[in-house]
Amino acid sequence: MKYQLVAAAVLIAAMVAGIIRVITGHASIEATVINLIWVVYDLLILSVIIPAVRYDGYQPAKDR
Repeated sequence: MKYQLVAAAVLIAAMVAGIIRVITGHASIEATVINLIWVVYDLLILSVIIPAVRYDGYQPAKDR
């Protein structure tokens, strides 16, 4: 789980850096938009870790 969270944090940092580079004129808008789309896609794929972290584990049925 820890590696996925680190990857998500790095992707978010890269997204912020890309937006700042576009605003300051150091990067082209087209290339940055393509990269931002990939970042959003990767974050959607990594979002599977949220339910995995919240999973309480197997709870066997209690006998009556």
